[in-house]
Order: sequence, then structure tokens, then C-alpha cells
Amino acid sequence: MSSVKEKGLPKSFSLDISDSITKKIETSPPVELGDYLDIEEEIEKKRKTKHKTKKLTATQIKKKDLKEEQTFTIAPKQIDKKITPKTHRSEGLPRQRRKQINMSPRVLEMVDKLVKQAQEYSIQKDARASEVFEGLVMALFEAREKIDFSKVAPRGRWGTPTAEAFPIALKTAFQNAIKDYQLSLNEE
Repeated sequence: MSSVKEKGLPKSFSLDISDSITKKIETSPPVELGDYLDIEEEIEKKRKTKHKTKKLTATQIKKKDLKEEQTFTIAPKQIDKKITPKTHRSEGLPRQRRKQINMSPRVLEMVDKLVKQAQEYSIQKDARASEVFEGLVMALFEAREKIDFSKVAPRGRWGTPTAEAFPIALKTAFQNAIKDYQLSLNEE
């Protein structure tokens, strides 16, 4: 029969650390490695300067649990300079404002098809949706004086036929305005 081996550490193993080692650890300042961009002289100066520590007693800290007076050392905090964020744009240019546009899945698919068509049939093969949309808005903006909203019925309550017809009525008004604008340009 084979002998049974005991698992784990042997009973003679101990994790005790002597008091002299722990006192050295508590009183020694943290190590400063420096930065790879620092000059060697500056690194040596940093290494030679000793950290000043404050000694506070337990009564000053106001700990109720401590029965005897103990001394704590606290290393001073180093305050870093304020870092200003780097901006990629020049100071004179205004910041671009953003708008979020919520679209139904059907309209989102239409936008994707328009972007794909712009990418396939134009010279710019990496056209973005924002650029395609910007072109559409610019075309409509030029024709804004020709938009006739008198035939656009109010939206109505959600789910009603007038609510569903509102975007279609807007589309028709926009198409007519762009058509009228183009005709007025051709007449001139």
C-alpha cells in the first residue's frame, strides 16, 4: 500500500517576519525611479533629497480604538502641475455643434442605401452619412423660400393616419420647393 502524502505546507513552515525588518519598511521613504526623459543629474538630486515626514500621535488622530500612543509617519503629497488638455483645433474656430436625429428602421435603411450609392457612384469612395445628410440639408436650405407648408396637415395623435402622413406631407413640400427653386434658377 502506498503512503498517504499530506497536502499543503509542512508544519514547520512559518510566515513570521522579524520586527527589525518591519521597522525598516515603515521608516524608509518610497523609492523614486525617475522618468526616462529626466536628466541623470536631476535623478541623482531626487534620490539624495530625503522625504520630510510628519509624525502624528494617536491622540492627534483621535482614534478611540488605540489604547497606547503610537507614532505614524505620513509622506507629504506631491502636487502635480495642472495639465491643460491639448486641443486639435485652433482657438479662433467655433466648436461644431451636434444634433441627434432619431430615425425609424425604414428611414435608417434608406439613409444607408443613399450613403452606399454615394460611395459607389461618386469619386469619394468613403463618403459618410453625415456628409450625405449635410448635402441634403444644404439643397433644402437653398430652396427654403419656396417651401409651402400650407398643404401640410398637423401631425395629430400618435398612431392616427394624420400622424403617419405628416412626414410624407413634409417630403412632398420639400420636393416641390426644390423643384420650384431649380425652375427659378433655369428661368434666370
